[in-house]
Amino acid sequence: MSESNKKIKLDESVVEVDYEKLYQESLDLYMEQLKIMSVRPEDCHLYESSTHPMHPQTFFQLSCVSGFNNLNGKNYPTYLNNWIKNHI
Repeated sequence: MSESNKKIKLDESVVEVDYEKLYQESLDLYMEQLKIMSVRPEDCHLYESSTHPMHPQTFFQLSCVSGFNNLNGKNYPTYLNNWIKNHI
């Protein structure tokens, strides 16, 4: 198991999570959304604004804060869909 793969025990099952793959998929979604909105990545910062969604790096860091995912979505694709509904 690579360092990016972690085993998480959920109830009686063990789930292996590849965090690097999950982050890369989220980053790809973010970059695709910026492209759709004709926003250049260099014009963005890590935080959410009315012109662009939160960067995946910030989302994953804040996911460690209690209640963050309850308000913003359980994962980055959910967050991104909610952001699009609210801002586009």
